[in-house]
Amino acid sequence: MEIVREHSVDETAFDPEHPYYDAKSTRENPKWCVVHVEFRRKFPVLVTLKDLQRFAKPGGVLENMQTLKLSRLSVSKVTKKEWDFIHTLVDTDTW
Repeated sequence: MEIVREHSVDETAFDPEHPYYDAKSTRENPKWCVVHVEFRRKFPVLVTLKDLQRFAKPGGVLENMQTLKLSRLSVSKVTKKEWDFIHTLVDTDTW
């Protein structure tokens, strides 16, 4: 997935008929936002958090990866170097 547009207010939070309705969310004070992403590629193998953590040790290519440093998994920045390394893992199956 690639983020293709800045986040925006999640309109579903205002719809009482929608499963994600939130009565506390208002247009003046929205509580939820949505990130706009597009599919880019499906990996032939699953890359788990544990797999990535193996390369996050001091001196490892992923040691500064935001996703691995934060306690909350969410949308986070992945540098080109980190993304290229993950593609190398998947494409060469060298892990």
